Amino acid sequence: ALLSARRATPVHRYVTARRGGETVGYAITGVAGSTSYLKRLAVDPAARRKGVARELVQDASEWAIGRGTLAMLVNTQQGNSGAVQLYRTLGFRLDEQGLKVLQWTTDSRR
Repeated sequence: ALLSARRATPVHRYVTARRGGETVGYAITGVAGSTSYLKRLAVDPAARRKGVARELVQDASEWAIGRGTLAMLVNTQQGNSGAVQLYRTLGFRLDEQGLKVLQWTTDSRR
């Protein structure tokens, strides 16, 4: 599934977060045209609520902006209010039409 996620866009990047020599999270980000996608984000349960996810999302956003993208899309599970709140604090807006999709644009990050 991770390999499939990485190959879903022409350009992609896989990053891990490490704490104390241990991998505690990862993010897969992709770019297709002027849109980027935060395709996968995971943090070890023992490392949650310690800023790991925030750092991974911010890193993904900066990488995507550096490749000239104008927007980033991410989707999350219906009841994942913690993820939705995190994305909103980082400038994503919720698409109220059905599937939980959040998006930021370069304008919303200013």
